[in-house]
Amino acid sequence: MRRTWGVVLLVHASASAQVPESEPARSPVPAVSGYVQAQFTDGIDHDGDGEEAAQSFLLRRVRIRAKGEIHPGLGYTVMLDPSTPSNLLRDGFVSVGLVPRHEIRIGQQKTQFGYENPESSTRLLTINRARASDQLGRGPDLRDIGLGLLGAHPLPAALKVEYALTLVNGAGPNRLVDDTTRKSFWGRTGLRLERAVDVRAGFSYGNGDRLDLATTPDEPSDDFEVRFQRLGGDVEISTNWFFVAAEILAGSNENRATGATTEARGGYLSAYGRTSIGLGPLVRAEWLDPDLDAAGDLYRRITVGAFYDFIPTTARLVVNWERDLSDDTLDDAFLMFAQLLF
Repeated sequence: MRRTWGVVLLVHASASAQVPESEPARSPVPAVSGYVQAQFTDGIDHDGDGEEAAQSFLLRRVRIRAKGEIHPGLGYTVMLDPSTPSNLLRDGFVSVGLVPRHEIRIGQQKTQFGYENPESSTRLLTINRARASDQLGRGPDLRDIGLGLLGAHPLPAALKVEYALTLVNGAGPNRLVDDTTRKSFWGRTGLRLERAVDVRAGFSYGNGDRLDLATTPDEPSDDFEVRFQRLGGDVEISTNWFFVAAEILAGSNENRATGATTEARGGYLSAYGRTSIGLGPLVRAEWLDPDLDAAGDLYRRITVGAFYDFIPTTARLVVNWERDLSDDTLDDAFLMFAQLLF
């Protein structure tokens, strides 16, 4: 039997409520922000099949966010992306901050696993996230509906313990009900050293289920349930002159219809330089073995490029060249990315 799970927060104000005349009606004004990311992509025939992706311009993201607080410790975040009408709502959650050093989120939000996926795209300098992050570090999307708990505790010697936990449906964003029998858990915990060199290291774990739409998404009869488990470790080092991030991920998928299990591993190492003029180089090496028992399907890619901040973070231009080194050779790609925050 399928179960529907939800959390409803209801605030009711009555015209007959006893409110002193001297107290004005609360009318919180949200803080509105957002960003626009425009992209140019040019495919490069590297596998020798005579075919390549067409040159294209696209609006990668157009995000508009409203964030406010209607009472001390009780707020909200709503973020829309009009460039993707089929997936318009990105974030939509209530924030409860009544517990010191903690935030509880109720609603649609990012799941927490590793470094790259929870990080905002406005701070990443590789235009595409690593293939391992896409396939092993999240569910069907970066966002899902459920509960989140984010916290941090200071320790002696400039250390801090951090954790970010999410318990979600597992069906992805903008889905009215959970389509499987279990909830999905994604979480990360780690330590942070905040000195001249900022060092952050953590361990991530994921466990749950999802519905695989098989080869015919519009035909429910061939859908099957997949139960998954994920492990990950990540390290980030940040200085005034460079930033380095490394992550390794591993996981398994069990087909509940057949009992077959597939194991996979992957990871990446990325780095970029910082200069006083806002110009810097970047590089990332990544790999993914989607099935450890199968031969010849190792995916490898090198991304090199540069970025320039006209205004730090706010106005940025990024250039990436993705060079494919996979066993089954794929095409390369040249990407140019312009970002403006407001």
